[in-house]
Amino acid sequence: MISTQYPAEIEKQSTIKDFLDELRDGSLAAVAAGKPKLVSETDITLNGHPGRILQVEFANNSVVRFKWIAVKDRVYFLYIITPKGRKNVMGAENDYEKIATTFMDSFRLLE
Repeated sequence: MISTQYPAEIEKQSTIKDFLDELRDGSLAAVAAGKPKLVSETDITLNGHPGRILQVEFANNSVVRFKWIAVKDRVYFLYIITPKGRKNVMGAENDYEKIATTFMDSFRLLE
């Protein structure tokens, strides 16, 4: 988990969608050499705070799931890298989705 603090509150409804779009675009551009393919993108909330989850496949048969949560002037950034699913491997269904989701869902915000 990585956390970045910004000089202004980014969680506001009027700016968060554009901010998360910029995070997505910047992240994909940063890994362009790996030929990323955006598989899914979902807006979420965690304890009322906005965020987004992305699933990206790469040419090397890996899958990266990103999760961003905006809290006031801070963004929490989680990611997990798994190989593409393999036949006859326990837990590999849907590119290890259950394992990746369990990890991502373990993140909690403290009051």
